[in-house]
Amino acid sequence: MKVENEMATKVSVDTLSAIHSMAGLKAAVSAVNNEWKAHATQLKSVGDNLGAAKAKFEGLGDTITAQKAKLAELKRQQDEVDTSSDKGTVAYAKLEKEISQATNQLASYEAQQRRAKDSMDYYATGLADLQKGYKQTQEVSKSYVARLEAEGRQEDAQKAKLSGLKSGLVNLSEQYAKQEAELKRIAAESGATSDAYAKQKVRVNETATALAKSKTEMTDLQSEMSKTNPSIFSTLREKIVGVNDQTEKGSGLMKKFVGAGLITNAVSSAWTSFSNGVKETITSGLELAEAGEKSAAAWSAMGKSEDDVKSLGSQVAELNTKSGITISNLGQMQKTIDTMTKGNTDQTEAITAGIAGIGTASRLSGDQVLGLTKSMTRAVASGELTSSTLARMEKNSSRFGCVTS
Repeated sequence: MKVENEMATKVSVDTLSAIHSMAGLKAAVSAVNNEWKAHATQLKSVGDNLGAAKAKFEGLGDTITAQKAKLAELKRQQDEVDTSSDKGTVAYAKLEKEISQATNQLASYEAQQRRAKDSMDYYATGLADLQKGYKQTQEVSKSYVARLEAEGRQEDAQKAKLSGLKSGLVNLSEQYAKQEAELKRIAAESGATSDAYAKQKVRVNETATALAKSKTEMTDLQSEMSKTNPSIFSTLREKIVGVNDQTEKGSGLMKKFVGAGLITNAVSSAWTSFSNGVKETITSGLELAEAGEKSAAAWSAMGKSEDDVKSLGSQVAELNTKSGITISNLGQMQKTIDTMTKGNTDQTEAITAGIAGIGTASRLSGDQVLGLTKSMTRAVASGELTSSTLARMEKNSSRFGCVTS
């Protein structure tokens, strides 16, 4: 009786063999169930979903053991019934009904444990955390985009949406990789014709579909953004083409300049990342760049870090060796371009290297390359490209037109 009373509070599967009454066995099954359910609930409440799934799986194992002990006791009692009397026949039939119910309950516990194992395996893969994170970040992103749109900040809303899509793509890609790995695991354990495999295959396909849709949406959004918020480089292309009716020579020169591969990918890439506010930055900083010293002290005065100063100095030395453009001209080119890039050293170096390459390929002198750099910067600062602008740029690099004609 003492052992049976202990079952009301805590159950040890090892003590089941010491229980000989049906009431004690029923209490054992109930106690085991209550124990693991309380443990799993507690773990889930603190966010430990994997721990909760494991507690359920292992707890159901104990429940199954207790249920089997109960079923064995029912069968033992039935075997001992004397069916020669009416009373014995009734008792045997009653036990038969209880055995059937206990067998069905055992099958239910076993099915629950199989599902619990699937859940435990699912959380163990990290997919649950990924999917939860995906849902949360997408909800936050959508709410932020909606806020920006409501405030009339359409461009910022598009950027926020694009950022959310990029983040979602990374998450979905990780999900897909884990889903594929899980599919292979199930195939090895249960076979490719099992129900578990079929269900997992559906999950893989759904994730792949979500991934493809996100990629398409991101591509469409980037295309829309490039039309509604064109980069400086794209704007230059459009304005250059628009000058065609004003001056065939100028248009031909500049079309070759931006369209025939004379500007390197590095320049193009850097130009496309400029912000819409470069005009004000260039206008206010151009004078400082032109009059600035060619020394590290000047860069420091312009707010450059020690690493940036060192990097810019190294580039001047390298370009001087490769292009023959003087250190003075290269230094002024860097400072002129740096005002256009709002002090972004990586972009400054990329464009400087690209224009220096153009100058070398076109056999321009250092002064001509510097003149071209300043003309291009002023053109961007003014926000307009006209035939007179192109004429001035051509004058600053007269040989360039001959080389590209």
